[in-house]
Amino acid sequence: MQNRSMPRSAVIHLLAYDAVGEAVDWLCAAFGFGERWRAGNHRAQLAVGDGAVAVTERGAASSEAASILVRVHDLDAHAARAEAHGARIVAPPQDFPYGERQYTAQDPGGHSWTFSESVADVTPEAWGGASGDLGRGSWAQEVIGDDSATPSAARTASTDEASHTAGGMPTASRGGPPSAP
Repeated sequence: MQNRSMPRSAVIHLLAYDAVGEAVDWLCAAFGFGERWRAGNHRAQLAVGDGAVAVTERGAASSEAASILVRVHDLDAHAARAEAHGARIVAPPQDFPYGERQYTAQDPGGHSWTFSESVADVTPEAWGGASGDLGRGSWAQEVIGDDSATPSAARTASTDEASHTAGGMPTASRGGPPSAP
């Protein structure tokens, strides 16, 4: 069932702040989120791409700071916008061997936000990880329509050792079927 009060995403992070209204305004201005709805000054839901973040009033049971990872386009512009709105940049933008460029900022509520932009298509095995099995019948495929484990998607996402630069950073995958051993 579709509910217009809830996003399609399967996971919604819940973050507590001392002043919900101020937090919503700041998160939208600094990070570019959109306000989906607000209930008084004690709860709100923000659109973050195709996901969401729920903002709630801080209480005794919800005093812990959280850490969230959000995918964005044009990471450097995003970091500049966040810094211009007073975000404390904890880790400046940098490239990682798993094909992502990321930075981390802390908001006025003490929550850490890592923003990530894909800069290369890299298999987990190329940087020392291991691929999981999200094949037919998996939760990801059934609930959110993720077809990344289908044979055609797996071939498109393949990367071999030849796709790396001399400096160890991956380059974009050429796609197509994997090379024969």
